[in-house]
Order: sequence, then C-alpha cells, then structure tokens
Amino acid sequence: MIMLALSLAFADEAHADSHVVGPGDTLYGIADRNGLDWKRLAEINNETSGSLKAGDVLDLDPHAPHDFTVWDVQKGQTLWHIAEITGVSVETLQRVNDLERPEDLRYGTTIAVREEGC
Repeated sequence: MIMLALSLAFADEAHADSHVVGPGDTLYGIADRNGLDWKRLAEINNETSGSLKAGDVLDLDPHAPHDFTVWDVQKGQTLWHIAEITGVSVETLQRVNDLERPEDLRYGTTIAVREEGC
C-alpha cells in the first residue's frame, strides 16, 4: 500500500536514491529500512526540526538528483492513467513508489513522478 514509505529510484542502477516521506514515517524508520544511521540521514538532508511531513523528499545519497514532481492521486485515477498523463511508464511509477502491483495505488495518496531516464 502506498501509505507506507514511497521510495524513489531515479536511475536503473540506483533504486533508492531518495525517499518520499509517507504518513507515519520517521527519520529512524526510513534510515533503518535503507541501512543508514538516522543521524547521518538527518545530516544529509539538513533536517534539524525532526518534523517530517508526508510528501517531503529525503536524499538517501547526498549526490542524488531531485528532478521529480509529486502527484496527488485523485478519485478514479490509476497508474495507467497517471502514466499516460505524465509520460512515465507504469513500471517506473511502480518502482519509484514501491508498489508491488498497480492496483495498490490509492486515492488521496501522494506519489513521486519522475521523467524516464533521469
């Protein structure tokens, strides 16, 4: 389900350069899932407030680019619909948002959308 962490993967060889914060995510939890120390994750992202919000994007690699947008899923939209509008393949949308199946997309969630090949 999308309400969990939304991983961004921007290049074929790097599948977890960034992370879109989901509801309930914490620096510690994101760091733990990605094999990082939470203090290092905070340092990479200049995060001093400790107040993450859903939709925030965190670097998991300090050299990762951020050429992306976020998409608020509207009622009735599917990954196929979003792919058609954005020009990003369904497979890429699934991969960057950590969706096992296209049907896991839910209304009211925010997903990351990134141009193919970035």
